[in-house]
Amino acid sequence: LIFFSCNVLKRVESDQLLLTDYSIYADSLKVSNDDVNSLVSQKPNVKVLGVPLRLHLYNLAKQNPDSSYQDWLYRKEGRYDRLVKLLSEKQVERLGESFFVSGLSNGLKKAGEAPVIVDSSRTQKSLERIRAYFNTRGYFNNSGSAMVDTTGNRRAAVRYDIDLGKPYLVDTLSRYIASPQIDSLYQLHKEASLVREGDQFDLKLFTAERERLTDIFRNSGIWNFQESSITYDILRDTLMDRDDQLMEVELNIENPRSRGEVQQTTPYRVHRIDSVNIFADHSFGDRPEELQSVSYGEVTVYYKDKLRYKPKALADAIFLKKGNIYRDIDRIRTYRQINNLNTFRYPNIELVEEGEDKLTTNIYLSSRPRNSLALDLDVTHSNIQRLGIGVGAALIKRNVFRGSETLSLSTRGSFGL
Repeated sequence: LIFFSCNVLKRVESDQLLLTDYSIYADSLKVSNDDVNSLVSQKPNVKVLGVPLRLHLYNLAKQNPDSSYQDWLYRKEGRYDRLVKLLSEKQVERLGESFFVSGLSNGLKKAGEAPVIVDSSRTQKSLERIRAYFNTRGYFNNSGSAMVDTTGNRRAAVRYDIDLGKPYLVDTLSRYIASPQIDSLYQLHKEASLVREGDQFDLKLFTAERERLTDIFRNSGIWNFQESSITYDILRDTLMDRDDQLMEVELNIENPRSRGEVQQTTPYRVHRIDSVNIFADHSFGDRPEELQSVSYGEVTVYYKDKLRYKPKALADAIFLKKGNIYRDIDRIRTYRQINNLNTFRYPNIELVEEGEDKLTTNIYLSSRPRNSLALDLDVTHSNIQRLGIGVGAALIKRNVFRGSETLSLSTRGSFGL
């Protein structure tokens, strides 16, 4: 009853309008798309069962509790002096920050929500965002307007109307690919392309196609391929009088540019793994001449002083194999498998280009502490136990038999009254 009797316009000035609703229409059809609605910067106060509960909480708070306290403090002559004698000057000042003076109001403001006042600049900003969204869907000639409908008594609703116009279509699709090997890979997978002739322009599809091609190239031996190498040139007629919505689209895949004072381009090439090196118990500053090595299959393990792991246990966790074409998925799986051993910290995998088509893989491993102890203590209370005390301990021992095994021993005891 208290909330219903509160006036939602309590903090709304006479020359302001409280936003009660908004709607978006595209070609006279209401838009319920969450992506579009999220572009509106001003939305009505949140309602619970039709009641703006948080707005009512905000209205219950005093706007300036500190000023009200100061006004009360000096309203009667001698009140301040009497309080200082009774308490102290410091305590009188802190009284203004107490819960009943300002703390309650500040808490209500924090839990509540200020009234949403219609702002013409933010309304226009929302309209521009909505129009930009439809631009990404191929409606480049769309137009729009925002109308504030005053429902009376300082309340208003905002309606956004968008005239979409005719959508633009992909008429012809051509390509320019600088690297012959990239071009061959593209030909193998072009049938699954997300950008096709005759389809309506959609920026999401162009973005997804770039991601798809990047994933294909990086899992087909192009270890250093960058998504930024893929661009699109789009030619469209922007004259309204021509009424031409057909676009020419060209896919461009450039070669990477080398860093340095003189910019040079080298074509993307398919690389194979030439060698795999594992540096066990690696620490920063280790010099190569101080390390010893042992081979297991096609993997070479480098170590200092003494090798604490079986080479087989380390080699089995590596998915990057000598002679195979480099694949990003193999690198990711190697990360995961090494982490699953629970013996090493997050590994560092380095790829070094050797010649035009070869890669050297260096895997640096830093071991976790071999022994670790965990203790825990908790106190409980329930309807069958007045007081309960639980004590637990867990001992973890890593690399027990030099094969990255983990031994975990735990014990727990409880005492109840």
